[in-house]
Amino acid sequence: KKASFIEQEIYREQSNNPCSERRLKMYKDKIVNRIQSLRQELSNKMGLAFQDILPAEQVAKAMEAEGIKSRNCLFSPVLTLWTFVAQVLDADRSCRKAVSRVIAYCAVIGLPAPSALTGGYCRARKRLSENLLHRLMRDVGHSLQARATGNDLWCGRHVKIVDGSSVSMPDTAENQQEYPQPSTQAKGCGFPIARIVVLFGLATGGVIDLVFGSLHVGENVLFRQLWSQLTCGDVLLGDRGFFSYANIASLLGKNVDTVLRLAQSGRVKFEQQKQLGPNDQLIKWPRPQHRPKGMSKEEFKSLPEYLTLRLVHFRIDTPGFRSKEIFLVTTLLDPLAYPLVKLAQLYRDRWECELNLRGLKTSMKMEILGGKTPQMVRKEVYAHILAYDLVRSLMWNAADSSYLLPLRFSLKGAIQHLSVFAPLISTASSPAAQTLSLYLLQAIAETLPNRHNRIEPRRKKRRPKSYGWLQQPRNVLKDKLKK
Repeated sequence: KKASFIEQEIYREQSNNPCSERRLKMYKDKIVNRIQSLRQELSNKMGLAFQDILPAEQVAKAMEAEGIKSRNCLFSPVLTLWTFVAQVLDADRSCRKAVSRVIAYCAVIGLPAPSALTGGYCRARKRLSENLLHRLMRDVGHSLQARATGNDLWCGRHVKIVDGSSVSMPDTAENQQEYPQPSTQAKGCGFPIARIVVLFGLATGGVIDLVFGSLHVGENVLFRQLWSQLTCGDVLLGDRGFFSYANIASLLGKNVDTVLRLAQSGRVKFEQQKQLGPNDQLIKWPRPQHRPKGMSKEEFKSLPEYLTLRLVHFRIDTPGFRSKEIFLVTTLLDPLAYPLVKLAQLYRDRWECELNLRGLKTSMKMEILGGKTPQMVRKEVYAHILAYDLVRSLMWNAADSSYLLPLRFSLKGAIQHLSVFAPLISTASSPAAQTLSLYLLQAIAETLPNRHNRIEPRRKKRRPKSYGWLQQPRNVLKDKLKK
């Protein structure tokens, strides 16, 4: 049986200083206390850059709620958590560099350096609770959302945006079983793909929660799992994929208003009730006969027989934008409190959600994951979202100190500055760490130029290598090369 980290230290002490059992017990107690103290210090230093956002007490409380106990080894759950967060924020996401980072921190605080092999960290990451990551991700997301007040809100209301996307993962049997590849791809030539539905905060850009599913599960079915994250008085903003009678009626029953783009206007039959102004009218929408997937008959029958909604439309003549005319359906019926111009601007701001997803998938490289099991894939996504919300919270701290709008800051720039400052903050003395934290916020507070409605051609200048596509399983092609 492999000895633990502390047992190895005790064996080394005993080998160097042969002594009686009584003195050996004293040595054991001394070494255990020292190792545990240094390990706690190491865990705190790894997360020092986010101490104000996710303090150690909050992490300990979440671990207690999940029933997680610390292990008698170097990679405790807290240290593994912060190592995981640093790993997904790094441009090089290898486990070797993650372990090397821990070795460097151990050398700074005087803790015996662990092995440079990645097995211990990978096993600790496998043991790390998926529920703990999900809980901490939601806690940080809700804390960030609560910071939006006053002028940060739209018409005095919290707006939450829902959108769907997908992530790819290694082609393993376990991943294929839970998240099978698209049926249009040949077996052995594709990759498992998971569908995700994400709930963003408009004012903060942070992720409130997300859900997983395979490609066989529709976005609206997954979206219903996020209804618990919508509170009374919220406004839900979404594209045409989430437009349905069941969604609007169910959320209205929870006192949540919706602003959704009308899907297939020719197929949805409305009854006009009242003209509120140019391109603005009240309509009556009878309950459709077809029940949506994922909703029981009892739930569907409990919906009201008709809905009184507001239909507005406007034109977009900006070059580079595909849509020329937009139809929105909303439960915000008051044209004075919510004029058409405000609704049009709100739907234009929905594009921020697309940019946030691009930041997650491109800047933070969440589009292609490395987990070889579905559990590890979900942990990777939760770690990415947790790191993303932590960086967004730092951007809000920078905005508070500079009196600027946080959404004008660069997410990629914030991650780059953090990658430089975080190791220095963690290894510096307390006064120096505070000074470095202030400089970090000043660096993050560099605003982007105002590029409203910027358009770029979707073309690449640098040519890729002229390799063909893999249209047969790799082992088949290898056998052909041997012949």
